[in-house]
Amino acid sequence: MLNFMTLFANDLETTADIYRALGLEFIGEKHGNGPFHLAHESDGLVLEIYHKPEARCDGMMLGFDVPDLKAAKTALLKTQAQLIKDIAQVDGTPRMILADPEGRQIYVRETSLNS
Repeated sequence: MLNFMTLFANDLETTADIYRALGLEFIGEKHGNGPFHLAHESDGLVLEIYHKPEARCDGMMLGFDVPDLKAAKTALLKTQAQLIKDIAQVDGTPRMILADPEGRQIYVRETSLNS
């Protein structure tokens, strides 16, 4: 079972802002002599963001469900997220695809609270 993911970023806050726009909350952490980083924990899964100069990611996509896709798009476009595919219906579900500053693709779909 997957229990954590670590993202590497040129700028912690710029990258975290995109995931904050999707509803994630981060706290600053430093374990022993390790580097400062940001962490989000939800339902047993930890998402961490560490600083790494010249970070660049290819071949990865993160998926998020949101109750209001248009509101999520508005919030995300206030960050440095790049819109790759605008809102469209795929198999009856509204979705869009963006990328964060390091190129990680983010698949965002609208889900009903009754699902």
